[in-house]
Amino acid sequence: MKIAPGPLIEDLRGSCSNLAIQMTIAGLTARYKNQPVQPKNIAQVLVRAAVASIAQTWKSPAMTDFRPAWIILANNNPYYDVWGVPHKMTGSAMFTKLNKNLNTLGLSMILPAPTALSCGSPLSIAQTHAAGPPQSFIITSTGPPAIHEAVVIRCSKPLSPGISTLANTQSIIQTFPAGTNSPWDISTAWNKKHATVTPGDTVFFLVNYVNTITGFAGPQLVALFNW
Repeated sequence: MKIAPGPLIEDLRGSCSNLAIQMTIAGLTARYKNQPVQPKNIAQVLVRAAVASIAQTWKSPAMTDFRPAWIILANNNPYYDVWGVPHKMTGSAMFTKLNKNLNTLGLSMILPAPTALSCGSPLSIAQTHAAGPPQSFIITSTGPPAIHEAVVIRCSKPLSPGISTLANTQSIIQTFPAGTNSPWDISTAWNKKHATVTPGDTVFFLVNYVNTITGFAGPQLVALFNW
């Protein structure tokens, strides 16, 4: 709806209650705020709670003596974008990143900064599956994890024929404790999330190792198959 400014209020921006107020080609207008169509699921709530807890820990007095080392660690370990351009993280971002990985594995938070970051990765990955019911889904690899490296397996949702992107569709299906060699049977976890898959659907699966001492994750390997 359009707003008619008066002598006391000539302009108004921002939000009020469930309304957003903005300037458009029609003049000053108010509209209802967009509401999310999907409620937060349990996984989203847990992730946000974990990140919030890590952020609060970073700000706490217990971190006073440790923050400088995290800042140095972040400066010495830039990440690279798809163009190969290096970018430096802040100390708090590095602290959050590594401890979020440990939280995903159900491991305790680390306060002192690691002195070095390293983690291996599979050399190759493959899968076998059967339609069932119940469906079976087993992943194998060459290049086993080290004794201190846990396994994280992500999968995309089944994608209909003609859809080839996996953007924003992959999520963690299952993790395995440090030193667990393949084959990794994710059938039970897969069936809980994707009980029905249409023949011909494409499924991406991703595997990487995570150092359980530092929380540093190794490179992901990605593969796909048609169900």
